[in-house]
Amino acid sequence: MRDLSIDQDTTDLMKCLSAVSEWVQGRGRAVRTVVLGAFGGRFDHVMGNLWALHRFVGEDILLVGDGNVARLLPPGESRVRVLRDTEGPECGIVPLLGRARVSSQGLRWDMDALELSFDGIISTSNLADADEVHITTDVPVLFTLRCALADLLE
Repeated sequence: MRDLSIDQDTTDLMKCLSAVSEWVQGRGRAVRTVVLGAFGGRFDHVMGNLWALHRFVGEDILLVGDGNVARLLPPGESRVRVLRDTEGPECGIVPLLGRARVSSQGLRWDMDALELSFDGIISTSNLADADEVHITTDVPVLFTLRCALADLLE
């Protein structure tokens, strides 16, 4: 594994995710990475954590903390299993990189090729009504769920 400790252009989380990614590639199997404490404390660190998701788009990384769980959904169709004992129903879909065209199934207020953007509409205060939510997007989007388990882990 490469020593990234002298790299001042990446966060500690980026260094950790790089090491995990190298480890996973060496084993040839998928692994879910869970980052605990990802939303507490300094806002610039939270933004750095969201940046890290974009650097590893397509990998199964969950950010958990302050009563939330978030994951970056890559372009195309994603299926998110909602663990209803601990997750939801409150959820949101946030386009962090500009405009996103999003469709969904399994939400209280499903979307049909709705354009989301920070200068238009973002999907907040939606509800997951199904055990599995289907999201189709043309660019990566952040999917968030309220998470009771996150409170227990903090």
